Amino acid sequence: TTEEAFARLKGAVAALDKQVQVREIDEDGKYILFEASRGLSRDTGELLVRGDDKVVTFKVSEDVEGGSFSDLGAQRKLLESIRKSAGVFDVMGAGITADSYGDVSTGRGGGALGQLKAFYGLQSGGGYEQVFDE
Repeated sequence: TTEEAFARLKGAVAALDKQVQVREIDEDGKYILFEASRGLSRDTGELLVRGDDKVVTFKVSEDVEGGSFSDLGAQRKLLESIRKSAGVFDVMGAGITADSYGDVSTGRGGGALGQLKAFYGLQSGGGYEQVFDE
């Protein structure tokens, strides 16, 4: 349920290290705003549970005075630790590879050659007959 997902996310954020502070929690809107300090910069993170379409949206932005610099993947690691700890959501497209579509076993579709054919519009068009037969 939406309430369970929100509760698990709240627990995951609260379980993070001492450098993460929750700034705002909106129980009705299922929204969490938090800040994470690391070195010279501060990251602001937001989590929103949308129950209507069963989606968790998240965003992390960096607040740096005097310009920005690479965080060496710290924001991604922070969100990944929240995601894994909560166990509520997965990243959209996770597990999809170039071979995830088409009938690769017959040499059609998702392989490198199939992708090149699709890009250049060189497919044979075979298989469309099945659509009209139904």
